Amino acid sequence: MNKVIVEKNGPVKTVWMNRPEKRNALDSELLGNMIEALQAPVAAEDRVLVIRGKGDVFCAGLDMAERSKSAGAGEASGIEIMLRAIELCPLPVVAVVWRCIATWWWRARRRASACRWPRSASRPTGSWPRS
Repeated sequence: MNKVIVEKNGPVKTVWMNRPEKRNALDSELLGNMIEALQAPVAAEDRVLVIRGKGDVFCAGLDMAERSKSAGAGEASGIEIMLRAIELCPLPVVAVVWRCIATWWWRARRRASACRWPRSASRPTGSWPRS
């Protein structure tokens, strides 16, 4: 099974992380395939690159079982190289993320009780107030 699937739909190029059994955790093979997809030549008709994850979640992060074997190797890790490839991609890159947003909002609301919000703000506006 391919761990990365690349689809084209008109001007939209979609890169799918395809490791749903591990919640799309980033192992060396998946990272290598993502780097290849991000560094692939861009067609003239391409306008945006979308990153998505197959299965129930977008991405669980690094595969820690594999990461513990390669920690401290003294070279750039696969995640650093992939993030640099996203940064250098000539197309705008959009990630379609779900599931973790609800967790973030719950944590933000929980922290809100410890923050002093401006009197005019009835709810968080997306940035933390400055004291």
